[in-house]
Amino acid sequence: MAMQILSGLLGRPGRHAAQDSAPVLDGPLRPNQQLDLCRMLDRHLKAPDDVAIGPRGLPLVSDGPRVLEIGGHWYAPMRTTFAEVGGRAGALCRLPDGGLAIAVDGDRLAVRGGRHDGWAVDRIGDRRLRSVTALAALDGDRIVVAEGSAEQDLGHWRHDLLGRGSSGRVTLLDLRSGAAETLGASLAWPAGVAVAPDGTVIVAEAWRHRLLRLGGRGSGGAAPQPVLAELPAYPGRLAADGQGGWWLTCFAVRTQLVEFLLGEPRFLAEMMRTVPEAHWVGPALNTTDDPLEPLQMGGIRQMGIKKPWAPPRSYGLVVRLDGEFDPTGSLHSRTDGKRHGITGVAVTPDGKVCLVSRGHGKLLLHGDDRESEEGAA
Repeated sequence: MAMQILSGLLGRPGRHAAQDSAPVLDGPLRPNQQLDLCRMLDRHLKAPDDVAIGPRGLPLVSDGPRVLEIGGHWYAPMRTTFAEVGGRAGALCRLPDGGLAIAVDGDRLAVRGGRHDGWAVDRIGDRRLRSVTALAALDGDRIVVAEGSAEQDLGHWRHDLLGRGSSGRVTLLDLRSGAAETLGASLAWPAGVAVAPDGTVIVAEAWRHRLLRLGGRGSGGAAPQPVLAELPAYPGRLAADGQGGWWLTCFAVRTQLVEFLLGEPRFLAEMMRTVPEAHWVGPALNTTDDPLEPLQMGGIRQMGIKKPWAPPRSYGLVVRLDGEFDPTGSLHSRTDGKRHGITGVAVTPDGKVCLVSRGHGKLLLHGDDRESEEGAA
């Protein structure tokens, strides 16, 4: 009803309220505190983005200009530099020969280790790389590259969402020859890619809240096939769980207010022109105590406490999917939690799940016996 009244005040009396609605977190996505109970591996990372499993079985985390191998304990993590990349390290992809493909500043790719060690490129075909969000290995010589946008840099993802961007692409790149094949174009911020057992490519299309299946090499430009739609969050990177299923990260969740404002381009244009980005009405990877931050209606603090069920500006969410990409469970850090903005996921050989909370600079481990013991740290 409130959205219908607001629509009328804005001169849209005929618009149905359901068009401004976001699906609720329910069923397998019902809110819990499982992310807050995960074991901590490192809680003082400066700018973590993605995670992969290194040759020694330890997590490799892209953090600023370095890729770090992290061992030890959360109270005394042992960080070793695996690679220096001369820019901000982002998406990671472990190659079958032990090498690591790394996105740098969103506009370059580099390989460290393995037989392609030292390989680097800043363009695919006739277009320069821009906003590289995710990487996946098809085999030892070919990788799948996702670019969120051809118009916005990697750090301007909110600009792309609020501007209804759809200029992303997914490309299959040969590391030996440099040959490239476009698997998908005009995508609304493809934020994650993975290779399915049948050789097709699974893409998380964030702004359309869905997973798509793209044909593999030589598919002849077949139309993308949705495998999971109407997610209540913005899907990101994903990883196979080693048991036929998948882990899917969601770096933010959808809210009624943002969904409503996406239908108001004039308001959004004025807001983006006149208001600092930190104070835009829109999703975020974390929240602060800045009094100018949007309160998101029910998110107002009472007696200094933020309600866990309040409409979230930032949130932590990881979804467990089966082999058919149907949700079977989820891990949450609710509105009042401190493990938001999950952007990286990798599965260890023994089935444990490493997760990067970019919003709060943490590396987490799910599936360990010491989860509940160390989770609150």
